[in-house]
Amino acid sequence: MKCLHGVWRIGLAVFALSLLVAWSMGSNNGNNPTVQAQGNLETKLTLTMGEFFFQAEGAAKNAPIKLQTAVPYRMKFKNVGKIVHRIKIGRGLQVEEGVPHDYAEHLFDGVEVRIEGKLASGNFKVDTQRLTQLELEAGAELDVIFTLPISKKGEWELGCFVVNHYEAGMSNKLIVE
Repeated sequence: MKCLHGVWRIGLAVFALSLLVAWSMGSNNGNNPTVQAQGNLETKLTLTMGEFFFQAEGAAKNAPIKLQTAVPYRMKFKNVGKIVHRIKIGRGLQVEEGVPHDYAEHLFDGVEVRIEGKLASGNFKVDTQRLTQLELEAGAELDVIFTLPISKKGEWELGCFVVNHYEAGMSNKLIVE
């Protein structure tokens, strides 16, 4: 009876441990791209914006930004300016009545994207396959997590479409290789 009781305790401990391992593995089970992409697997890039510029970390203001296809990125957008900025990444600038207002094609169309950020009320996460615009209030930061497919190779542009910002020079070349 003591032997059987000891086996039961060991069996219960092994069962509990296997449940813990299965739960921790199953909680991701390949469906959470953010969990999989964290750590050293993603390339981090910080993009600062202000009046009226974009600047990748370690580069000059409005210097071209280069990205690679098939590389997981975590791009942090930081608005260090004093006013709101409305960011779009695309190509084929569309102009109405002499004013730039959009792109004909957006970089993140059809690309799985996760947006993470902080608000006064707490953290948030949004998953989408059609990101066309980011609007950042003064002092705001958010992360955009993505991997670009080979079909996105080419020259793109990053632009701010708040009235008169684009015209004031708030646009930047983005090259996907």
